[in-house]
Amino acid sequence: MSAVVAPLSTSIMGAVDDRQSGTASGINNAITRLASLISIAMVGGLVAALYAGAGGTASFGVISDSAGHAEAMTTAFVGLAWLATGLSVLSAALGWLTHVKPVEN
Repeated sequence: MSAVVAPLSTSIMGAVDDRQSGTASGINNAITRLASLISIAMVGGLVAALYAGAGGTASFGVISDSAGHAEAMTTAFVGLAWLATGLSVLSAALGWLTHVKPVEN
């Protein structure tokens, strides 16, 4: 995401009149922060569900000697890693499919 934030912000700011640049900047920042909060909440919920689904008996990320805790933590982490991999592949595919070739003069 860090590779696309600056170009996206530049595109947004370039698409509006100078008179509306403050409003556009504020909306862009608010949407960016809201998306971050939602994604963090979703990842936390997903990890908790994966941990519980794998038979975890304590809380994810807490040191515990309870049976199955370490295996459930590993399963949750692997599931999260696969999700990140899938989203990365999807974003690369979308970038490749929607790539706009520069206009030759």
